[in-house]
Amino acid sequence: MNKTDAVMSIAAILDAWGLTPTELERPPDGTMSEVFFVRANQGRFVLRGHREQTADRVAFEHKTMSVARTAGIPAPVVVPTLDGDEFTWRANRWWSLLEWIPSRHVRRGTHSTGQARVMGRTLADIHLALGSLNPHDHRSVPSTTGVEALRTIDQAMRSIPRDPQRPEDKWSLVWLEGQKRWLSTRPDEAPPAHLVAQVIHGDYHDANVLFEGERLVGVLDWEKAEGGDAAVEVVRAVHLSFDLAPGQTDAFLAGYRSRRALTDAELDDAALRYGYGRDRSVWLFKELYLQGNERNRSLVNPRPFRPFSDCWSHFRLRE
Repeated sequence: MNKTDAVMSIAAILDAWGLTPTELERPPDGTMSEVFFVRANQGRFVLRGHREQTADRVAFEHKTMSVARTAGIPAPVVVPTLDGDEFTWRANRWWSLLEWIPSRHVRRGTHSTGQARVMGRTLADIHLALGSLNPHDHRSVPSTTGVEALRTIDQAMRSIPRDPQRPEDKWSLVWLEGQKRWLSTRPDEAPPAHLVAQVIHGDYHDANVLFEGERLVGVLDWEKAEGGDAAVEVVRAVHLSFDLAPGQTDAFLAGYRSRRALTDAELDDAALRYGYGRDRSVWLFKELYLQGNERNRSLVNPRPFRPFSDCWSHFRLRE
């Protein structure tokens, strides 16, 4: 599909809201959903084509955003269609339209400790707000096993050129080779207990929050909202957002604890559960090399694989 056809296709979808786009833009970073920034005579919006193929999952995503907004969390506002629906089925996807949030993303690695503290405080407020929802309506999926991960790693490595020229391909090979060596010594290692304690955001990290100065003005991408483990979400957030950098990580944890109790022992236990899934995570390479999703190329890590337990131990030992 060429650019003109793509614009016409999106225009047909936006017709459900009575919008005629004057400008369309896709976010620069990788995304698993179809996301478009829309400018129309009526204003600016975000159009989301959901990965989830069931209406109840999309409805649950919208419900979590509504519950969060009621509690004062700056979650996106859903724009109803001309028929009054919160989403519509077109082009083999569910689509929803969200109000635009004027703001900016803070480039990874440049967050102030004040911004990190606000991020932690906001995540605690999200967990407190979503605690009223039934976590068993939408349960999180257990982690990939070592055997499954090794199988995908072999498939991905076969799909990368033998003499890669692109830097992302070179770094992918370095990562996958290290991950394979590490997993090969423990393919059948059993996962830690999988907790489903409450509904969580599911994908809370720096790329999904918006700031105006030191003020957090938007929490995006609630598509993975599900029953899960709040403490694991905390560990995941500081790892993805700050790579466990002490200043920002300590500030985030202090912000979280200013709203909600979380002990060091609970964090260490959560780090074990998060590490099991993270060290067996192969979704990026599956998307990039087996599904051909080139939009995820920018997410490739330019460094060797390192098991999360080593990263967490290093962070904890400096205390």
